[in-house]
Amino acid sequence: MLKAKHIIDLIPEEYYTRIKAKYAKDLSFEVFVNPSTREKRDLFEMVKFIADLKEKKVYVWNEYGLLHQDFWQSDKSRNLYHDTLNRKTILGYASNKGGKLVMNGFDGGHFVEELLLSFKEKSDAEKFVKSISWINKYIDLDNRFDKWIEVYF
Repeated sequence: MLKAKHIIDLIPEEYYTRIKAKYAKDLSFEVFVNPSTREKRDLFEMVKFIADLKEKKVYVWNEYGLLHQDFWQSDKSRNLYHDTLNRKTILGYASNKGGKLVMNGFDGGHFVEELLLSFKEKSDAEKFVKSISWINKYIDLDNRFDKWIEVYF
């Protein structure tokens, strides 16, 4: 059986597609899935992302010009689930600090509150946070969930 660290190393990193921005005329933006260190260094200082928890994929693009909604409405997101309350996706934004993407916050209203309130026990919330730790390879979650757990439980 592979240890968690080795499983994380097996998640493929790749260029995904270009998506035309709905509100930035004649512009399109590159989207990366599970971006490599080199790809992260080439991104702007702010990025948006969608973490697909089911497929273990993190879609990342430059923040300026492309909205999460643009991604959802593109034909490239057909297999992606937009269902944060069932814990299938996390939408957020992050700062690019020399190729290290550090989460600044969530997109999607009161996502964290609704998510954490769905857990009956603190241990269930902690188990969920552990299950999404693979995201830290691509976006440093900056212990945001741990901080919220301390507030709610």
